[in-house]
Amino acid sequence: MSIQRCEVAEMVAKALRDTWNVCWREMKYFFRARASMFSTLVQPIAWLVFMGNVFQLPTEIMGEFFGAPTYLQFFTPTVIVMVAVFGGILGGYSIVIDVQKGYLRKMLAAPIARSAIASGKVLATGLRVAVQATIICGIAILMGVTVVTGPLGFVAVILIAMLLCFAFGGLSLAVAASAKNLEAHQAILNMLALPLIFLSPAISSFASMPWWLTAVSVFNPVTYAILSIRILMINGWEWNLILPDLAILGAFSLAMLALATVLFRRSVA
Repeated sequence: MSIQRCEVAEMVAKALRDTWNVCWREMKYFFRARASMFSTLVQPIAWLVFMGNVFQLPTEIMGEFFGAPTYLQFFTPTVIVMVAVFGGILGGYSIVIDVQKGYLRKMLAAPIARSAIASGKVLATGLRVAVQATIICGIAILMGVTVVTGPLGFVAVILIAMLLCFAFGGLSLAVAASAKNLEAHQAILNMLALPLIFLSPAISSFASMPWWLTAVSVFNPVTYAILSIRILMINGWEWNLILPDLAILGAFSLAMLALATVLFRRSVA
């Protein structure tokens, strides 16, 4: 019995090492490609600066319709979620590129677990988004946005962004395992990303949305990421609201990661 436990422990340790090695390879490429890293921040910063200052309304009106003192405070969680969604989608691109360059064949020939390739790439995607979301959140704070839950709330916001990124990274990897080419991969995921963002309380609150859009947004996982981040940044540690949102978001992330692992293992079998 103890021998079997040791074997299981060794297998788990090897899988974790393989996952980290794949992740570290992706992270080294990310930090070396500084131009690419900062170019992906241009659009979120533009949204933050321009869209975040669209509405200049009295505080009482902002509080009634948006539940925040300023629209920038209300909109900042949306920008963080956009970084997570599009960062997760970009995570699957590396698989397609590795296939085209022949690097994936070398990885498959190496003595590493197939699942470690998928999990390592998704983990790297989440870490990249953590860096980018931290930068965006820092810029928002310099612009006057506050995180009422303090430094711990700031960390929680980044972790929620990573959790959403894992979900879309898994979805991106699942599509990459099936699409096999970059054009199809981009077309499928771009068709999903923006509609999911706009079918959520990203631009306006539930109070100002039509009933049918509110009903649809309930089935949108992006909604729960935006709401939980907004609560942490504007309201405080309201666990009775945060925990259900995180449970739904976590279940969605696990489902997407499981789907990505199954489809990827099938595609390379």
